[in-house]
Amino acid sequence: MLQNIFKRSWLKGPWFETLLLTLVSVLLYNIGIGFLLFLIPLQVIFIRRGDSFFITAMVICFSLILFYKLFILSVNSAFAAAGPFMLIEFFSITLLFGGLVFLNLVKLPAVSSVLKLLAAAAAVWILSIPLILFLRGNEGFNTVIREYFANIALFLNTNLSASESINISYNQPGIDVESLLIITREFFLRSYIFDYFVLLLFSWRSGTILGSKSLRVKANTTGLKSFRMPDAYIWPLILGLAGVLVNNFRSLEFLGFLVWNTALIMLFLFALTGFGIIRFLFEKFRLARPLRFLFAFSLVILIMTPRLGIVFLLLIPALGVSEIWIKYRIKQRSED
Repeated sequence: MLQNIFKRSWLKGPWFETLLLTLVSVLLYNIGIGFLLFLIPLQVIFIRRGDSFFITAMVICFSLILFYKLFILSVNSAFAAAGPFMLIEFFSITLLFGGLVFLNLVKLPAVSSVLKLLAAAAAVWILSIPLILFLRGNEGFNTVIREYFANIALFLNTNLSASESINISYNQPGIDVESLLIITREFFLRSYIFDYFVLLLFSWRSGTILGSKSLRVKANTTGLKSFRMPDAYIWPLILGLAGVLVNNFRSLEFLGFLVWNTALIMLFLFALTGFGIIRFLFEKFRLARPLRFLFAFSLVILIMTPRLGIVFLLLIPALGVSEIWIKYRIKQRSED
């Protein structure tokens, strides 16, 4: 009798599956590098179970993460110092959830997925400006950050001074805390929208493919071989690169961060187009798999080579841009 009850129980149904995948998402979020994957189970829920289960899963996921963070803070009695950091963390989670909702639930038939991703990234830039201004003026946040970077600078200076090849006490100045702060801040602000864009794209696409495979249906996504950026997107790339050039001579403040992120996103998308061309040509000329592997391995080595690597990193997007004039794939066009 108990066995029959279990067989008919909700544990065998969609709610158990939703709860299980939601718990996997929470677990991934809290294990460091797993943060990069925590949206994927939620996207799988959307593909397999639809809108209502998807929204429910996100509410449960957000609540569990919040409860866990508050519990950790209460144990450590660190509410006051952690306030700004909690704000940053849950602001980021909200934006990621919002991006996933926008991609899945906002039905715009005439708008491509790429354009929706770009719209989500633009919204992140607009919404993040008040938060950045708030954090700039928050003394508690800046004090904690400064102490953290002071410890990093001390660690680096100690290890550098102990090295036989570098003698800081004579000719080499120590690593300055202010310089380290400025470099880190500039690096983060120039790429945080790009990071958001790539993470959202990766999570949405990976979850869609995994969910579709589990249902044994074809995923509603465009393969790399067929991916191509529309010609009009060359203008955001040009404006982004021009803005980066201007920003190097005169600070554009928040607009400068926007042009840097725009340039990175456009280069990334045209790089995907470049890789799509390479993939298409491999199949067109029936290149053997060992040769494909050799090409990929050689490309990775060249990209990792100092100075030479940046050249090859730019050549791939340049190949994608060149398809505006050279039609490598006449029958292989898609904006998605």
